[in-house]
Amino acid sequence: MPKVTDFTPTRQIFIPTKEEYLRIYKLLLLTTFLGQELDKRKDEFIPKIFTGLGQEAVYIGPVFAAESYDWFAPDHRSMGVLLGRGLTTKEIVCQDGIFAESIYSGYNFGIHIGSPEHHLIRFESDMALNVAVGTGLIDALYYIRDVIEKKSSEENPALLAFLGDGASAHSNAHSAFLFAATRKLPALFIINNNGLAIRTPVEYQSAHARLGRIAEGYGMKFLVVDGNDVVEVWRTTKAALADIRNGGGPWIIECCTFRVSGHNAHETSEMAGYVPRELRLEWQGRNPLAHYTLQLKLMRLLDDETERGFKEEAQKIIAEAFEAMKTYSIPSKLHPVFAASKIDALPPAKESGRIITYEAAINEALRQAMELDPRVRVFGEDVESGGVHGVTKGLVKKFGRERVFHTPLDENGIFTYAIGMALAGLIPSPEVQFLPFLKYAFGPLLNYATIHFAVTGQNLPLVVRAPCGGGFPSNNCHEEMIEAMLAHSGGIKIVAPANPYAAKGLLLSAFRDGNP
Repeated sequence: MPKVTDFTPTRQIFIPTKEEYLRIYKLLLLTTFLGQELDKRKDEFIPKIFTGLGQEAVYIGPVFAAESYDWFAPDHRSMGVLLGRGLTTKEIVCQDGIFAESIYSGYNFGIHIGSPEHHLIRFESDMALNVAVGTGLIDALYYIRDVIEKKSSEENPALLAFLGDGASAHSNAHSAFLFAATRKLPALFIINNNGLAIRTPVEYQSAHARLGRIAEGYGMKFLVVDGNDVVEVWRTTKAALADIRNGGGPWIIECCTFRVSGHNAHETSEMAGYVPRELRLEWQGRNPLAHYTLQLKLMRLLDDETERGFKEEAQKIIAEAFEAMKTYSIPSKLHPVFAASKIDALPPAKESGRIITYEAAINEALRQAMELDPRVRVFGEDVESGGVHGVTKGLVKKFGRERVFHTPLDENGIFTYAIGMALAGLIPSPEVQFLPFLKYAFGPLLNYATIHFAVTGQNLPLVVRAPCGGGFPSNNCHEEMIEAMLAHSGGIKIVAPANPYAAKGLLLSAFRDGNP
């Protein structure tokens, strides 16, 4: 019930402590110097080098505003997030060089990185894919805490997901915004509006002058901030996270900055062809490190001697990282595409002469899988009401909407959500109404789910269900057989049961297999 005291406007103002000001400075210094060194020594690396020169504040502000239990979905320019969450300069340089000693043993390079230990969701060049994956992961963390573990905790984790102005136009971003908004997830989307998607100006991504206004279409809150002011980014992130943790729902923060170097370090020399020289010089003059250094000196928090000591420390750390590169080796080991199956024996079944339908067999398998393992969740279009084929009938009544729930009509979003849940350790079972609709989810399936174990060594238990075939009058969107497309990708097991007995047995086995 409202009280009269609730009617007075209030605003919490966040101000860093002296220690926080200096911690921010040291990370900003290290990130900037490492980016400059990588840019200078780019020809020593086989793959292309991606840095966030001039955009460091976009990432360092949020990484200090977050809590240790929060999760991050990094993007191309997120070196400050990687360092802030605990990765070392040696690990980043090693990953940039795709060496055998790198985090992924030479699989993927540089920015294509994630680490569950550091609460980092693996980035892929399928833009904003890990952003959408993050929505499923953050949902799963609360499900594990509240339903499986039944813990009461003061820790309310949030997702901090980064994407550029180009990625904000991608269907993956739409899926992330849609699921976060409709499910009121604790998610903060931070758009690095650096004016360019490779060489395409931002006006080609949105008719809005401000990308943050995307939030209005989804019913989310948003703020626009100077992306080169690290303390203002920190303060805005703190305010947004405070509201998010208090049940305020998802936010978008647009950080306005500019990309003063090429899309990758090797393309910087070509910028004169698409960026006016004067504009680039103007933004180079707004360098976050230079401005923050002056700010701290004016506040008398930093003097020349302390600055010199911090710089020498950062340069020493970076020099050691590049020196270590001389000891690394070329990768040669191939990774398996599947995790080893660890299937315990199911409880013995009683002999039965029952005759049941195919749909009833699937329903029984789902029911038994959910009874055996609380990690199993079933979701998709119409599943709460039984689904268009009736195979989820009665499940929501027995298991509740925490485990059986409707989703938006967005197959891409359904499967990124499922991947996020699997990353968190659940066993998601998304339902597709007809197999051909799975084509709309090929991005997350083929670019993330099927390759994840081969790249990272982390299995993704994921069970997809879809009816297929042409045994009824319809059209190609309902009848087309596309399983061969999936089979050619590798990393996913496909079965097509011929009868109710096989359908129930194979579905139960799939839930216990541990692979997609």
